[in-house]
Amino acid sequence: MLLLVVLVGVFAWLRWRPSPPLVVARDTTYLTTHLLDDGGPDYYAYLRERNREGVTPENNAAVLIVQAVGPPELAPEDREAWFAELGSDPLPEGGDYLVEPNDGEYLQSGAYWCTDQFLATLDENDDEAVALDAAGNFERRYEAIVQAAMKQPWTPAEVPPLAEWLERSQPQLDLVVAASQRARFYDPMVPRSSGRGQMLEALLAINDRLLLAARCLAVRAMGHVGEGRFPEAQRDILALHRLARLLDQPPNTLIDLVISRSLAKLACDAHMALVSRPDCPPQIALESLQALESLKPVSAFAHALDEYERFLMLDTALAAVRDPEFLEAMFNVSPRSLAGQFAGLSSIDANYVLRDLNAICDQMVQIARTEDRDTKIRLAAQLEDAVFEAPRKDISTRVRRSLVSQQSRSEGFSYLLKLMMVPAVNGMIDVDARMEVEFRRLKVAFALALYRADEGEYPETLDALVPELLNELPVDLFSGEGLKYERRGDGYLLYSVGRDGIDHGGHDESGQVVAGEWVADPLDADEPSIDERDLVIRVPVPPLVVRHGEGDAKKPVADE
Repeated sequence: MLLLVVLVGVFAWLRWRPSPPLVVARDTTYLTTHLLDDGGPDYYAYLRERNREGVTPENNAAVLIVQAVGPPELAPEDREAWFAELGSDPLPEGGDYLVEPNDGEYLQSGAYWCTDQFLATLDENDDEAVALDAAGNFERRYEAIVQAAMKQPWTPAEVPPLAEWLERSQPQLDLVVAASQRARFYDPMVPRSSGRGQMLEALLAINDRLLLAARCLAVRAMGHVGEGRFPEAQRDILALHRLARLLDQPPNTLIDLVISRSLAKLACDAHMALVSRPDCPPQIALESLQALESLKPVSAFAHALDEYERFLMLDTALAAVRDPEFLEAMFNVSPRSLAGQFAGLSSIDANYVLRDLNAICDQMVQIARTEDRDTKIRLAAQLEDAVFEAPRKDISTRVRRSLVSQQSRSEGFSYLLKLMMVPAVNGMIDVDARMEVEFRRLKVAFALALYRADEGEYPETLDALVPELLNELPVDLFSGEGLKYERRGDGYLLYSVGRDGIDHGGHDESGQVVAGEWVADPLDADEPSIDERDLVIRVPVPPLVVRHGEGDAKKPVADE
């Protein structure tokens, strides 16, 4: 009987013994200042202090953005705290704020217009009800038109509902342009609770609304191009570039960087439509090239990994170890699941978990800072394979050990958190490479526009641009070779082979350019995809033309 009691006591000690005291050091908590009552760092307070440094209501672009797009959707207590942190008086919820042209009443108006346009193509022998049923969803038709209007020139005569939206949106869009001229973008993170775990709960209120504002500004820029207002178009497009750089300022999150790259893509597409116009003054192309080169470089995503994402993971780990309910609530896991069992055990070595997460974070940062892209991809793949494969080895033994081993439980818990972190590296490598290729293609397009202005036509090969217009021809990061170029009619085809490194003959990821030619009707574009697609520039960029009724929707648009 005594032996049984001893064995039960030993098992209980091994399973439920107290966690070791938290060690505050570079290899565990990483941050050793801004300490909370539990002895660990207040990561949120540190980042809030960093983010706010040098920010005023007068230099913060977010103040004007929120005036343009309206207040974020927050609970009343969070909303008050958010505006206080922003340094601005709270705005009413029902104001005259910017909305996208394919949203709410504008989408309904556009769908009605598409319906009327379609009915006008029918003759007296057509059955209207049957034709309408076959035509499909007119809201989807109008949404496709709006998407195309972000990168193709359009006119009020061609799309009257879009012109109506633009007339009512001018003041808000002017605020967006003014915001782009400010030095900082500070979107306050408002935590829903105090203490440990608030990093994961913090609200990033308007970053996604910035993308909304940028899409609307791209539509206005293409309207300017469509009506030949080139200086106004350039103003709006350069504002898009500046907004992308504002969101790119460290310390930032990976979400910030993804949105920043999306803004830059909008700007590059709009710039292409501008400089490819035969009647666009050469001075516009020259000024665009100079302005693009004067912008600060896009920041490496290593900054986000090294600070914000690291702190997010460490703070989440500490919160989950200290409070099992936190893990259950944040990750929606049952107490009976693997994650729930780990969370329910008090005897997890938080120091081991933090050291393990810091070590993996250090590897991720080192990979992100690697200059050579092929090496970076190889190292990221090796790291991901190592993390994902490790637990599969002898899993039954690991489970048995976790019943009595604090070390095994700590390893398992750390693994759950690493699964959230590691895939981000490969994703951001791809995003950054695509963005760099966008800028390289755009610089070549500017040079081609200047060449055409001097020579009256585009060159047969890109070699003609060197050295007068370009010091050297850029390399396609995805192939290691030059960009694909072909003179076509009065225009040209220029593209990168894309992420798979295979030449698909000028089939663009947007679905709007097939085999190097623009699809005539935006509704009939292929589904967007970044797999098995190229990154294509086809010049001239055709004006947006809305076609209805019968016909070959994928018939190539002829060169102007």
